[in-house]
Amino acid sequence: MEVMREQYGFTPRLIFLLILSENILIVYSLRAYRDRFAQWEFTKRQVSLHKDNQLVARVKELWGQNMTSANILRCLSVHRWNLSAIQLRNLRLHPSLRLLMGTANGAEANFEAAVRAEDLVRTHMISGQAI
Repeated sequence: MEVMREQYGFTPRLIFLLILSENILIVYSLRAYRDRFAQWEFTKRQVSLHKDNQLVARVKELWGQNMTSANILRCLSVHRWNLSAIQLRNLRLHPSLRLLMGTANGAEANFEAAVRAEDLVRTHMISGQAI
């Protein structure tokens, strides 16, 4: 079973279906398997990450520190939250959070950018680096 999972990337559900069909020698339809799994209350869905308040607070804190996604994942793994990059992206983009990566577009951000640009141009003009 471990070989099938590691070498071929089979999910436990697919392995279970293969074992059933080999041992019983009857191939059931996929719909029959789905109905049976629903009857047994198996779910393929994962726990919603946006409902974990501690995780959400930690991601907001790290995002507020302007960390990259890779650094956020590294910090979360230290605190025993093992997320994939896709899970972190989905958590950040969830409608309840909307933590978007990118530049700020407010009037205050534009003013600060203009002041920084003016200072940079002035220093280059004084040093003789500008034409």
